[in-house]
Amino acid sequence: MGATCVSTVVDATRAEAITNFPTATIAQDGLANVGQYGGECIAFAFNMIQQASGGTVTLPGTMAANGGYYQSYPSAGGVSVSVAAAQEGDVIQLYNPRDQKNYYNGMHTAIIVSNLGGGSFDVVDSNWNWTTTVKHHTWSNVPGYAAGFGLNVGIWQFGATNPFSYRLNGAPQVLSPSGNAVDLSHAWAGERATMVVNVINTGTSAWDSNVRVAVPDGSTSDLTDPGWFNSRRPAAVTGTVAPGQAYRFTFPVTIGLNPANSFVDQFNLVDEGVAWFPSASGFSVAVTDNNIGGFGVAMRHHGPGGYSLAPDGTVTAFGGAPALANTSSMWPDWDIARGIVLRSDDLGGYVLDGWGGLHQFGNAPAMSATAYWSGWDIARGIVLRSDNLGGYVLDGWGGLHQFGNAPAMSGTGYWSGWDIARGIVLRSDNLGGYVLDGWGGLHQFGNAAPISVNAYWSGWDIAKAVSLATDTSGVVLDGAGGAHSFGS
Repeated sequence: MGATCVSTVVDATRAEAITNFPTATIAQDGLANVGQYGGECIAFAFNMIQQASGGTVTLPGTMAANGGYYQSYPSAGGVSVSVAAAQEGDVIQLYNPRDQKNYYNGMHTAIIVSNLGGGSFDVVDSNWNWTTTVKHHTWSNVPGYAAGFGLNVGIWQFGATNPFSYRLNGAPQVLSPSGNAVDLSHAWAGERATMVVNVINTGTSAWDSNVRVAVPDGSTSDLTDPGWFNSRRPAAVTGTVAPGQAYRFTFPVTIGLNPANSFVDQFNLVDEGVAWFPSASGFSVAVTDNNIGGFGVAMRHHGPGGYSLAPDGTVTAFGGAPALANTSSMWPDWDIARGIVLRSDDLGGYVLDGWGGLHQFGNAPAMSATAYWSGWDIARGIVLRSDNLGGYVLDGWGGLHQFGNAPAMSGTGYWSGWDIARGIVLRSDNLGGYVLDGWGGLHQFGNAAPISVNAYWSGWDIAKAVSLATDTSGVVLDGAGGAHSFGS
């Protein structure tokens, strides 16, 4: 790694620096030359500065005669910036602090495309690895590289920089209450989490409480939480953040419903009433399959209320139903619960996991499933016969899999290769029932007759669970918690 850079460059005339051009243009002009001949590293950098400034900023032709590898930059109007505060368009120049006018082994000049943090940069330069071609690459641990040759790192800024700018210091995180990363490929509507965004102030202005995380104008958020200032402002700076300093934004989010089953939320920073930060600095959060969570409901047979199932396996009593044992979260931070069923005595039941496993709660004894898909989240529903000795597991394609003493049974709804089946119920005679699809349709199996529905969402995978009140009527639960009756 390294480059050979000599001390002769293109222009010997010094002009006063003009700052009415964007600093970032230096990098953008450099990138336009990738793959082309660029010559020596310092000559290429000086050429890009001169080009970006429209010829108003020039640097000396002979380094030794014009201040050397350090003083030439401030003499031309450059401003020294720290490694942490360096940004797009700034120029990295390694130099020998004991002899700034002459070239030494290891010296190199590069233009910053982006600051990667920790002293590493995305750069565009010429003569990297002793070629004279312009390259776009990562220069890792620049201070460490320089120290290996006994050199110092100078970073110089020309042109006009944005007082309002920042860079991410690592990818944003979405964390569960236990501090683990939320699996955003299987997040469920209503799931609450904490978003953590680490940034560095790379602008020239200090931040105060007026600087906030914001949903860009013209956009909406599917992560809005009651803990936000409003639906477009999740968090604000506490205290003061000086240029070059790091700051951590922490704010709550609630996964929302989206008809497409996925969404990408965009965020940026804004200085309220003053200016938005550059849109290129913004960050986003992508959530997929947020409507295929493991919600379920089981109504009691002999009393009011029932039990709801959360995606992590938590079973919650509602409507006057008593609490049962072993109903706390079975899989913290994991969306893997897919169905729930009560025994006929209402004192226990089973939770179905996405791989097909059966997990008892209350007074229910252990029971083994006959269909199991290790590592494949495809089980979608469970039903128990009235004798509590067997039942059926529903897979996502609509397949029925008997367990215990239940006989095999075929259905009218089957979608090979399409994960759209969402729930199953059994009639009181144990000889038939219904499969619920994600759009709200009900499909009979066994001896059950067709049945009408009152809620149907064509094209929207939002129906989550189904329960029978009688053999010909019941309730469908949607992903937002709404209950919709059907039959008569």
